[in-house]
Amino acid sequence: MLRAVTSGVLVFSMVLGVCRPALADEPHDVQDEAQALPPVVETPAVATGESCTADSAPPGYVCHEHPRWGTVSTGATLAGAFYLVAAWDAAGADDPRYRALFVPVVGPFAVAAQEPAGSISRSSLLLDGAAQGVGVLVLALGFAVPVRELVVSDRAVVVPIVTPRGLSVAGTF
Repeated sequence: MLRAVTSGVLVFSMVLGVCRPALADEPHDVQDEAQALPPVVETPAVATGESCTADSAPPGYVCHEHPRWGTVSTGATLAGAFYLVAAWDAAGADDPRYRALFVPVVGPFAVAAQEPAGSISRSSLLLDGAAQGVGVLVLALGFAVPVRELVVSDRAVVVPIVTPRGLSVAGTF
């Protein structure tokens, strides 16, 4: 199937004259084609993704700043998962003091303060509140300490070229 698609694309492009096979008896002047191509601009070898500042970006690159999405998603997942556990407990509890569990981070500590010392429910509430707090802290850290990296400023430039042999396309990507 892939071979049929590839040969179909090749035949279609040959019909349009975009990709013609070179014939031995056809004159071929490399100099004309070289003159028709746009000049090549040398850019320094820079790996995108490197840390940067706004002043240190070389030509053709921009220093882009964005949140640490991995850290943000980790914090949101941690805080959200433990908040859902607390909210589930609050929704199923008959005691009105457990309604405080609907308040993120602070709610588990407020309910744990009313539980007897050394009880399992107090320990689990303290663990739940601590996990929610750590999750919110990690989430905030992802936004507070952004990533700065080099990004190519010009995406793609495509230029059509008419040569004595036909139509060509040149570009930089």
